[in-house]
Amino acid sequence: MSRLIGPEDVAAGDFVTVSHETLEVVPWGEIGGCDGGGVKAVRVEVLSERAGRALKVVAVCRPWVLVEEAWGECCALDLRSVRLARLSGAYGKAAFKLMGGKKGKRK
Repeated sequence: MSRLIGPEDVAAGDFVTVSHETLEVVPWGEIGGCDGGGVKAVRVEVLSERAGRALKVVAVCRPWVLVEEAWGECCALDLRSVRLARLSGAYGKAAFKLMGGKKGKRK
């Protein structure tokens, strides 16, 4: 079972997934407004399309987390805009093994 974790609980070596993402959007009614008050973005939390995809935490420098995909690609996540869930070690290892593709052939 996966569990949501706070930014302070993320550690190198963890298998995680992006559970939710926070987006900043401009409400449709605000576009083209001429009231002089300026356009204000609203924060919306959505279920991530990446939910369930195993990521391995390589390094942590809050609010940034460097993660590796199963196929070897790395990216940085901003913990201010994503909520992470910790995956079991068994799930993470299985996902990396099955989804890793030709990662083993990299030099």
